[in-house]
Amino acid sequence: MIKRKKLFGLIFLAFASLLLAIVYPNQSVNANIRKYDNRTVKVQKMKTYKVGVTDTAWAGTHVKISRVKVVKFKKFKDPITKKTYHGYVAVKMSVNPTQRDISFNPTLGSVLTSDGQQVDADGFDSGSWDGDLDKGVKRSGTVYFNLTKLKNPKKIKSIRLKWDADYETDDVNDNNANKTYDITVNLH
Repeated sequence: MIKRKKLFGLIFLAFASLLLAIVYPNQSVNANIRKYDNRTVKVQKMKTYKVGVTDTAWAGTHVKISRVKVVKFKKFKDPITKKTYHGYVAVKMSVNPTQRDISFNPTLGSVLTSDGQQVDADGFDSGSWDGDLDKGVKRSGTVYFNLTKLKNPKKIKSIRLKWDADYETDDVNDNNANKTYDITVNLH
């Protein structure tokens, strides 16, 4: 009877681990190891900030930035870009266009960190949760920005995010059809 319970326990543990790997493919069971940019990296330091930045000023679109994570990992050289990366900034956000269909593209945007790094979003790791969104659809995702310098995540005190959005219109006098989001998030 005890062997049967152990067997069922091991099967359950294996199934739970497999399920976690499927549901959270970029996470690892070990908190110090992460899957990033198709490689396993060792996290050295990490700082997570819960933020509540919202923007509803354009075309009935509700944007919320809920979390910013600054991660320093053991450096690696990307064989494609030939750049050496020391960490990343990950920005968790959601969008809900309530009045019209829009095109919303933070994964094509950029970040300016308080230590002076201007970096384009990493579209590969950010995924494809943005783009063309129908009215009433709520989407959320994380935008990643690779950093070529990072000694201590706590040294980044703010980030400035910029990305474009637009909607289609036949009205040539509609000056509101294009929007460049420009949002500064203080990290404390």
